[in-house]
Amino acid sequence: MAMTVNGLISSEKTHEDFFSDEVWEHSISFFKNIGCVIWGRKTYEQVCRWTSQDINQLKDIKKVIVSSSRDLHLPSSHLLAQSPREAIDLLSKEGFQTILVSGGSRLNTSFLNNGLIDEIFLAIDSVLLGRGTPIFSIDDFEVKLELLETKVVGNGKVVELHYKVKSS
Repeated sequence: MAMTVNGLISSEKTHEDFFSDEVWEHSISFFKNIGCVIWGRKTYEQVCRWTSQDINQLKDIKKVIVSSSRDLHLPSSHLLAQSPREAIDLLSKEGFQTILVSGGSRLNTSFLNNGLIDEIFLAIDSVLLGRGTPIFSIDDFEVKLELLETKVVGNGKVVELHYKVKSS
C-alpha cells in the first residue's frame, strides 16, 4: 500500500493526486512483479477515474474486485468476488501463489481480521495530510509485525517498509 507518513491512503475527497511520481512508479513495478491485485469496490471506482495512460500500465495485471453487490458491472478482464476468501480462491485457481491486496481501508482490515495477510509492504511517501482515509479502518484488532526490510526508493521521497505478520 502507498500511504502518507501519517498513514493515509487517500484524501478526504478520495483523491490520490498528492502522491509523488516515485510512489506511483514504485507501485506499478510492484503490481507488475506480483501480476495480480485485489481491490475493494470504492478503490475500483477511484481507479476508473485514472487516466487511460495510468490504467494501461496495469492492463496485464489480473484484477479482482471484492464487493457484496452482485450487480457491479466490470470489464471482462476483472473478476468479482463477494469476500476476501473468494478473491484469494479465484486468483489461486488462476495459478497465483502471491497475491497483492491494495485497498481500501475496509478491505485491508477485512483481510487482516480474517488472518489472510502474511506480509505487509508499505510505500511511505513524503507527504502529510490532515484528513483522509487511513490504511486500515477503525476496528478492534491488534496485529504484531516483524520488520524484515527497509529501503529508500527512487530519489529518496519514498521509503518502503516490509513486514511479516506474526502469528498470534
